[in-house]
Amino acid sequence: MGFPDFTDLRRIAAELTGNKEFDKLRKLIEQVWRVQSCITDLRQSADCCDALTTLLISPRQKQSASRATTENSLLMSGVMFYARATGTSGQLGERGSIKLDDKKLTTEQRIDHKNLLEIRNRAFAHVYRESPIASNLWHDDMVFAVDLADQGWKPAVSSSRISFHVLTFQRLLRQIPVADEFMTRIFHKRMNAMMVTMNDGSIPLEIFLRFRFDPIDKFHGVKAVELILAGIPVGHASFTTHGP
Repeated sequence: MGFPDFTDLRRIAAELTGNKEFDKLRKLIEQVWRVQSCITDLRQSADCCDALTTLLISPRQKQSASRATTENSLLMSGVMFYARATGTSGQLGERGSIKLDDKKLTTEQRIDHKNLLEIRNRAFAHVYRESPIASNLWHDDMVFAVDLADQGWKPAVSSSRISFHVLTFQRLLRQIPVADEFMTRIFHKRMNAMMVTMNDGSIPLEIFLRFRFDPIDKFHGVKAVELILAGIPVGHASFTTHGP
């Protein structure tokens, strides 16, 4: 079957750089890209939570190092995706985040959000020795010695880490829908504004045509393109792909 034309709006925005007539459109294109990218992070965080929920009710390999590693990895990924979308600062060249509006959060939601960001920054992304993080000691390292009598004092070291933290998981489950709803509202507002600006007739058709691309190649198959087109009326579509 034939598909309609697809054109790359971010390349169009780059093409229009320096033309003040299109400043508003260029800014809207970047704003839509940023919030959609952050929403994708939140959806990936939710996927981590779904996988972790399934794992936690499974009896397989309980108490094993493999199971603990998988639980820790899923929790860490979920927190990282959440924080990357809602709280991390973007330096030059980085996407940055869409920070939640504290005034629109309940007291409980603000506490959950603050603790998730603190755990990301101080427990997962970095190591703060002997420093309580969200009321827990996540990294407890010791250098000590043991008196072995005639063998004298023998040095030793130990490292203790929290592998799976139930409260953090519960906070993540509560906070992802809050952040998703907040960002989805922003997304639709910006999309509507971009659509009005884009279709006001001032952009030459030639520019739209110049940056057309093959959606089958870009999105890795006919099925993905069909899903994208089917998602237009509802405003979103989801699918997975595998890299080379």
